[in-house]
Amino acid sequence: MFEKMSMQKISTSKRFPSFCHSFAAYERMFDDARAEGSFVYGATILPFGGYTFYYTDYREAARQTVNEWIRNSGRFDGVIDFDIAMRNPADTLSLLLAADSADLPSSQCDRPPDDRGCG
Repeated sequence: MFEKMSMQKISTSKRFPSFCHSFAAYERMFDDARAEGSFVYGATILPFGGYTFYYTDYREAARQTVNEWIRNSGRFDGVIDFDIAMRNPADTLSLLLAADSADLPSSQCDRPPDDRGCG
């Protein structure tokens, strides 16, 4: 089982505390998957600084909290840290320029980034 909390989940949440209550729902789902013999992997949320549609201090705080939980909760059998792998070391709130697909037409940007940026 692979679970990635997404920016869409954060951006549609009206209140950050209520969003964090969903951690318990994920944990129940993980327990059920493990009971069936599955492994559970988590993936961090990519930085999105510079995107005025998504970025707010509130959403960045939510992203940081979720990423911290994914990295340190001990609830995953493995973690894929897309945040660290793809963020700009000079500005950790934004993506590496090579991975940032903001200049591509939206029809080309509905996939996760690959080694050229947008999938």
